[in-house]
Amino acid sequence: LPMEARAAEIRDAVVALQRGWPAEAQEAGRRLELLQRSPDAALVCSSLLREAINRGDGLLAFFAAQTLAARARICTPGEEVMLWRPMAGDLVRLIKAAGSGASSPLSAPVLRQLSV
Repeated sequence: LPMEARAAEIRDAVVALQRGWPAEAQEAGRRLELLQRSPDAALVCSSLLREAINRGDGLLAFFAAQTLAARARICTPGEEVMLWRPMAGDLVRLIKAAGSGASSPLSAPVLRQLSV
């Protein structure tokens, strides 16, 4: 699926979790778990994190940050060079803005996930 379609799928699943309807939430949780294991999860969630922060969607930002933290722990040497180094500048800017005392769009839970 194209990046926009993947992001829309994630947004829909996060909204389903927020609603809390048991069957829908269970299916949404399953879909999100599969996404977190997919090879392109970090790339999709990096884009999704910026979007969520811009929209003020804390739950979506947390999911994206949590996925990035989990994927960072298991990255391969190829991913480090091709994915994480280019993404590092964006993540560092977000964290620095939060640490500068200026108003930050990052909630404390999102900041903790990115700091891992």
